[in-house]
Amino acid sequence: NIKIRYTLQCTLPINIFNEKIFAFLWIWFWAVCAITTVNFLTWVYKWVFNANYVDINKFLTARGELITDYDRMMAVKFGTQYLRRDGTFVLHVVLKNSNSVVMGDLISELWKMYKSKPLPPKAWAGQGDVMYI
Repeated sequence: NIKIRYTLQCTLPINIFNEKIFAFLWIWFWAVCAITTVNFLTWVYKWVFNANYVDINKFLTARGELITDYDRMMAVKFGTQYLRRDGTFVLHVVLKNSNSVVMGDLISELWKMYKSKPLPPKAWAGQGDVMYI
């Protein structure tokens, strides 16, 4: 014959509110996961199939750096032996996040550094992107 003299608040509305919040977060996280996966696969595709090509000759010609045929031949070596795939990838990211003026300045400075001290032919005896000195 015990009488309980206190009352409790029903927590059902709070649980329903929490359920709605967590359902939204679950959908949000899956959407972010899907977008991240698509972005990652896009970058892998660009890396594997060399779709992140940066036209170095265009920037060097616009700056008046390519005057002779020897300069054009050196520009090919600059892109293939000095910058290689990782350098062109970084330049592609810089171009995506800035404008062509910044890109032209960057390529021009890299070109001046390369022309002042070109790499010897024996220094690049590696396969692919691996360098053996």
